[in-house]
Amino acid sequence: MNDKKVNFANKPLQYEESNLVPLREISKALGASFTYDAGSGTIGLTKDKYKITLTLVSKTYFTMVCLLY
Repeated sequence: MNDKKVNFANKPLQYEESNLVPLREISKALGASFTYDAGSGTIGLTKDKYKITLTLVSKTYFTMVCLLY
């Protein structure tokens, strides 16, 4: 990332035609916060004004960009 190699404890892998990546480790390397809510099955990534929410067992993702003036 940003021209630097990042070594992950958990390597990405392919499973049933999907790429699985260590999202918690990627968010840490990017300096983003990572949250997981087991009750709702959601994963959240936040950095600065950007927020991404992923729902497990869903093919939809939501991105919210907050513009600060």
